[in-house]
Amino acid sequence: MKETANTAKQYWAASLIVDSIVNKDINLINQIATRVDGTVPAESERDKFANLVGDAIDDIMDYPTAEQCIINSDDLCILALAKAIFFISLDNPGNNISRRRDKQTAVEMILARTGGRKTAPVREKLTTNYVDPDWMGLPEGEKDGSE
Repeated sequence: MKETANTAKQYWAASLIVDSIVNKDINLINQIATRVDGTVPAESERDKFANLVGDAIDDIMDYPTAEQCIINSDDLCILALAKAIFFISLDNPGNNISRRRDKQTAVEMILARTGGRKTAPVREKLTTNYVDPDWMGLPEGEKDGSE
């Protein structure tokens, strides 16, 4: 994209995207994702808004093999960004505080952009009531402990 840019604006945008992917700069990726999709909508309103980055993350997380998650030069830009987010979220930062923050940001991006922002407590969907079957009770006359 950088080589075929017609304007300085196109060159600049392409440079930012390439830099964010190559250097796995999660803060820059987050800025690009916010510019592309806006903020993360509430979970109940997720289907009403564009969610290109979230959809791309969903797509790569559905790949059957890990090799497909490797960033390739012929990947679509949005998929390359999603793959970079995915790899940053899997990073083993060790004692590096900066990499820990980056990993946390990537994990938050994946959870928020694939499931929507949680604005209300999650409600229990199904309540299971357990009832003791009749055959588990004591025989008649032994209930009061007199026998």
